[in-house]
Order: sequence, then structure tokens, then C-alpha cells
Amino acid sequence: METTGAQAGLSGIDQIALAARCITRLGRPARISEIYSAVEAHMAPHTLSAAGRSSLRFFVNEVAVEKGYIHPHDPSKPGWRLTALGYELADLHVLPEIRGGQLDPVAMPPESSPERPARGMVEIHAVVATTHKIEPYGIAVDRTFLESLAARLLADQAPLHLQHDSRERIATRVIRAWVEEGPDGESELRAVYEIDEEDYPRVQSLRGMSIAFTSLVARPEPGDPNPGIRIAADAFHFDEDQLSSARAALSGTFAVETRVLYQWAAEPPAKVVLELLSDSVALGLLTNALYDALKVFLRRVNGKASRTVFEIRHARSGTTARIETSSDDHLKRALKTIDVALTSGKDSEYDVGNSEWD
Repeated sequence: METTGAQAGLSGIDQIALAARCITRLGRPARISEIYSAVEAHMAPHTLSAAGRSSLRFFVNEVAVEKGYIHPHDPSKPGWRLTALGYELADLHVLPEIRGGQLDPVAMPPESSPERPARGMVEIHAVVATTHKIEPYGIAVDRTFLESLAARLLADQAPLHLQHDSRERIATRVIRAWVEEGPDGESELRAVYEIDEEDYPRVQSLRGMSIAFTSLVARPEPGDPNPGIRIAADAFHFDEDQLSSARAALSGTFAVETRVLYQWAAEPPAKVVLELLSDSVALGLLTNALYDALKVFLRRVNGKASRTVFEIRHARSGTTARIETSSDDHLKRALKTIDVALTSGKDSEYDVGNSEWD
């Protein structure tokens, strides 16, 4: 059935936000036809009528431009481009990582030097992201996107994870984050991190930093009284149909937010991150709901079972439980005692050989 966005329950700002997420997900300026498709995906089974497309064009061309979310139309640069404010509307979450790449630690005095403190801090200067194409996902972000990430880095001050592994955390403070032109003309997001001197040996040989970020797919249903849960799946290995299936399995027990995960890496791990956002979650009731949601992310590659990394994070305890498996049975066994892992007071990983949390 054809209808307008408003008749389908989408306000003007809802439609602009969907357009912003569409542009973010594409990693390039979006054609209006692509924005139509993004809005229609949230109207199913309805589609946009002629009046619906006309009103959506008005929201994008006029309202979003006037409010500063989207750059004015530029005939020399086809497509619609987000401003920094538009990227905020797209609701990005930034997850700093350390990996192979460009890393330039500030030189420290030798061990014997009286200038070297017994316990001090080390500054690390790094190129965190660029506007080069992120090959696994086939997208390339623009300078404004990097500027929005820089602002998020400074605001969020999240811990760094070694090699995209949440078990390996390093406390940091982002001193500066900015965007400048690199030697090849591409824009580079640069940052200066401060880490404890004692942690420096853990990162010294890795020689680089990057960022993982998530982009919103769907928020919880308005007024859903259930405990909040957020699930993000890597965009290279998984699709929105799997996220939708996971959302359906969790709905009724949780107020579910779904996201896609982008990891700035040549070979991003097949990762699914699930965050329990509410203190009121009854951990003992998680097993069945989580199993039905997470089993859809078990994979087969070239006919063979291939591992998926599941990270389950608990807001109240601040702990992360990690499961790496290709087995339906191992996943089910791990989730039977997930409450033990999340209340242990430390990050843990499921030992599939011994069927226990380590």
C-alpha cells in the first residue's frame, strides 16, 4: 500500500534522521532514490506514494538544509552530504581500538635518567582513521564524518581495546583529536592519547590505532517498558535480516536497539556486541532469549562452520563475557551460565573445551 511517511507514523525529523543514517551507512553522498529506499525500509509493508516522496524531498532539500543537518545541493558534487550536526543526528557510537598501522609514541627518557618518573604517563600520537576506502565494507567516509568522530572521541573518552578484543582494555585519555590533510591529499583523523607508562609495553609492538563505530538501524518501540538491550553486528559478515531476526527474538523481553558495526580493519572479525543497558535485567532469565537471538549469527563459510565472536556487556557490573564459537551447542552451554560470567567482577571468556567461564 502506498502512503506518506507521516501516515506511516514517521514525523519529518524521523525521516531526516533516516536519511542521515542512510548517508552514514553508504559512506558517501546519497542519491534521493537511496533515501527513499531507506525510509521505505521502516514503513514495510507500505511504500512511499508520490505525495510521500514529494514530502520527503521537501524534508531533505529544505528542512534538513535549513536546520544544518545536510549540505545545500551542489551541482558539482552530486548527492546529499551530511554536516557535522547531521552525523550527530545519525547517532554514531565510537569504539576506539589499537591495531597495526601508524603509531608514533613520544620518546621517553631512558630507565637510568633522573628525569624519568617512577610512574608516569606516555603520549601516543596516531592516525586513527582516514577517508580512504574501508575495503571490507566498500565505503569511504568524508572529512565531515572524521570531524564528527573526533568530537566523539573527545566526548566519550572510552577505553582502548587491543586488536578489537574487549578483554584487552587500556585506560586512556584523549588529549587532542583533529582532522588534517595527509600527504596523499586524503583527510586523516589524528589523535593524541595519554596512557599509563606501565601499559606502554602492551601497545609498543602493535604500532597503530583505529576506530570501530556503530550506526543505528532501529530504536526500541516507543514506550516499551522492558529493560533496554542494544545489539550490533559487523556489517561485513552479517546483514540487516539477521539483526531483524535477533530483534524479533528479544522483543517482548527487552526494549531492543539494533545497530551495524564497522571495524576499521583489513580483515574485521565476525563480531556481535550485545549490551545490557538496564540495571533491572534479571540475569537468570537471559539464557533462552539470548540464545534465540544470537544463534542467527552462527555462520557457515564455503560450506564450513566459521567462528563468530559474541561480546555480552553488562552496564551495571561493567563486565564483558566473550564467547568465540561456531557451534550451536557451545553457544547454548555458554549462555546457560552467562549470569555467572557477568557477575564475576571481571571480564571472562567461555572455555569451550572445559565448558566453563575463565
